[in-house]
Amino acid sequence: MKRLLILLLAFFVMGSCFIPVDATARENLIQPRWSYVSELSANISIDWLGVATCTGGADTYGSYTVKTVVYLHQYVDSEWDMLKSWSATGISSTGVEGKFAVARGYTYRVTVVAYVYDSNGKILETVSTTDTAIF
Repeated sequence: MKRLLILLLAFFVMGSCFIPVDATARENLIQPRWSYVSELSANISIDWLGVATCTGGADTYGSYTVKTVVYLHQYVDSEWDMLKSWSATGISSTGVEGKFAVARGYTYRVTVVAYVYDSNGKILETVSTTDTAIF
């Protein structure tokens, strides 16, 4: 009986050591990654015929001018060679899509660069992201 009481007491003490944590409290600590760009995306997909579809997009926190440039690169001889680029400019948001035929046996990447400007044309921020595919 004494052993049972000690065992129950031990479980009670161990159980009271767990402190509940509010998981939502941590969400409030997340800070923006960039000052003016709220979202930036890059994607490359290559179909079975070898046509690479390259997309990129950028959104800003306010009504800023944003220019988005999508660069397609091919990895050859330990270097990234640029094959093609596409761009678009808009207010608050831009999306760019381009297609290009690629050769089998290489690695390709899309780099998306977003340039944010104020109303006077002064550049406020430049950000980039990449996506990679093997064909």
